[in-house]
Amino acid sequence: MKILYDHQVFEEQEFGGISRYFSELIRRNPEARLCLEYSDNIHIRDHPRFEKELRAKDFHVDRFLGGIRFRGKNRIYSYYKRIPGLRPRSNKDASVEALKRGDFDLFHPTYYDPYFLDVLGNRPFVVTIYDMIHEKFPENFWSEDPTGERKKRVALEAALIIAISENTKKDILSAYEIDPGKIRVIYLGSSLRKGAIEGIDLPDNYILFTGMRHGHKNFGFFAATIAELLIAKPDLYLVCTGPQFSREEAALFSNLGIAKKVLHRFAPEAALYSIYSRARCFVFPSYYEGFGIPILEAFEAGCPVLLARASCFPEIAGDAALYFDPREGQELLDSLSELLKSESLRGELIAKGRKRLRDFSWDLTYSRTMDCYREIS
Repeated sequence: MKILYDHQVFEEQEFGGISRYFSELIRRNPEARLCLEYSDNIHIRDHPRFEKELRAKDFHVDRFLGGIRFRGKNRIYSYYKRIPGLRPRSNKDASVEALKRGDFDLFHPTYYDPYFLDVLGNRPFVVTIYDMIHEKFPENFWSEDPTGERKKRVALEAALIIAISENTKKDILSAYEIDPGKIRVIYLGSSLRKGAIEGIDLPDNYILFTGMRHGHKNFGFFAATIAELLIAKPDLYLVCTGPQFSREEAALFSNLGIAKKVLHRFAPEAALYSIYSRARCFVFPSYYEGFGIPILEAFEAGCPVLLARASCFPEIAGDAALYFDPREGQELLDSLSELLKSESLRGELIAKGRKRLRDFSWDLTYSRTMDCYREIS
């Protein structure tokens, strides 16, 4: 079946759960079409079908003024491309052209920009809703953020909606007046690869935190709560992947007295398995997630998991994790301390995690998504 996917998430994400999800769907369907010409996304750039065709996201900037690099070049280029007739070809242009050609069976946009509605006409499309974070925590976003409005529009227009957890489905139904029969719940999977960890300096004893750390991720609360534990145990560290620490985060660590105990490590795909497997435990203190792929990654790598008792986490992890109230520091501290000192508890959670992982795979995600496509094609 010829499914057309657009550029949106692969243009915005260098890495992340949503782009990984779509890359896994595309890898399994030899007839899948992807509208993408420029991207730095690590999940799609190493795909044999695209690695030779895709250009880097800053390709146009690099070519501008003969390829000379200098400070302020990006700003000059931003003004240049506004001149009528000089705007470079964009990924959206490629998507619109593919939609107009119509050489596909079904369209599945990768995010919520409704640009395609005027081009698609009466042809059906499927949209995946990953979470309802903009609706539940609007204070975490700038007032003009269009994501919530766009999401609602494409959800109401879609022939079917894929929700990545029952909790997300529940949140969709509480936010929109929509037929529950229009929503299909399809879980995500994990695709860690065992690889070398060369060049990444890791302590012998560390707690792991992965991904973004803003707003609902509850990272500030987490760091402040475990500071006393890090200080009390000279050999214990907190290792974070994801973006580099901000000035505000560095100031927080300094004020807490743990600036030397919180380490940032860049984690390429090939190293993630080892980073999880060497950790004493993985902690996910977020107030809200649509699914939580890192939970499955930790299960896959044999890493004990400590989760906030919130949103979809109990649905995904079941009894294979230890839980705490994401607003109760003492409960977090007690649970973490117990997990760090009890080898039997760690072993029990690792075994349960591997068993739980059997219910989640990208092959299952793909199979159930194809069923969803066939339902409306």
